[in-house]
Amino acid sequence: MITGDAAARDVVAYLLADWQRAFHLTTIAQAIAALGLGADPGLRARVADTLLAKPVIAPVPRRWGVPTLALTNEEKLLGRALARATRPRTPADLAADLGTDYAAITAGLTMLARCGLVTETAGRFHLADGWRQRLGPLGWNFHEVRPEGEATFNVPCAIDFLLLVRQLYPNQRVTIADACAQSGAPINVAIVHGAIGAVAPPSALVFRGGG
Repeated sequence: MITGDAAARDVVAYLLADWQRAFHLTTIAQAIAALGLGADPGLRARVADTLLAKPVIAPVPRRWGVPTLALTNEEKLLGRALARATRPRTPADLAADLGTDYAAITAGLTMLARCGLVTETAGRFHLADGWRQRLGPLGWNFHEVRPEGEATFNVPCAIDFLLLVRQLYPNQRVTIADACAQSGAPINVAIVHGAIGAVAPPSALVFRGGG
């Protein structure tokens, strides 16, 4: 039984249905956007709490971990920045490191803490003990698929999905949004009628393996 307010129930119901589609690791934020419910700033947190309380609700959160679904792609990059840091960081430090605004960093840290991934000491943040196990097998990685005219979703592996694009979207433009595993720099691959049409930056390389 799905509990909570009506909007949260709608989001969870959307996720449970969408996760049954092959390769779909649709996040809470993506589900909220698909349903047009973005005006409620606390909705994602309420849905995250529902999944954190009952991760066995479906195979996807059980297999991949609730944080993979609760965090936005930007919050995963924030987590990656904390994983690279050699000492605890302030929100101002992290905003400068990532080139984003302070409010986005503090909101992201709040969600990371909600998922049990971050601890704060005297205004400085660091990853919590046991964060790797709680985060799940994808770590801080994400691979977002944006089919033209359809809802956005994440997938477990960009390479595997690229092999299926021609079959799944033969007549559509599909963009895969990713980030470099080393630098965190954005990467976008546009597929048009099953063939790669553009890659940004042009120097980006796609390879299998290596973590």
